[in-house]
Amino acid sequence: MAPNGTDLEIVQKVPQLHLARLFVKDNVLYGAKVINRTLGEPKLVCGKILDAALQDVGIDKARARSTLHGLSDWVLDGMRIKKRVDSLSGLSDGELSAIEAIAKGLSTEKYDTSRMIWEKLAQEYIDRGCATEAALYQSREGVLTEIEHHADTSELANTSGGAMALFEFQ
Repeated sequence: MAPNGTDLEIVQKVPQLHLARLFVKDNVLYGAKVINRTLGEPKLVCGKILDAALQDVGIDKARARSTLHGLSDWVLDGMRIKKRVDSLSGLSDGELSAIEAIAKGLSTEKYDTSRMIWEKLAQEYIDRGCATEAALYQSREGVLTEIEHHADTSELANTSGGAMALFEFQ
């Protein structure tokens, strides 16, 4: 999305003109982001872009991959200040230690043993509306189908333990 009247060739060459964006490759939508943050959250700003992408791809064929940036800090805050994070209650010291190591990016070996717990934490993070890109897909009837592990390869992967959420549309 770019300001009205801006030449498409210029927009493609000058990323600073982008107000918001969404990428589509092989029927997979990803990277929904508001560039000019004064406009609001992706759920509000990127809706029209998402609608157009769903129409182009076909809603029954479209899938979406959502970042979960901020999940690691949310988990660590929940552990540190005893903020209520339902998925942390009842865990053993060893499980909590493994989750903390994942959230801090210290251990990929512990990821496999704590995979189910990390999935529950990611689901809760999404359910509480903390994942802004996921909220965008849910606002257009995207249904969470899976938490994909070691999928985020961006420079912010450490903020999500490398996890991404996969959505299908109905």
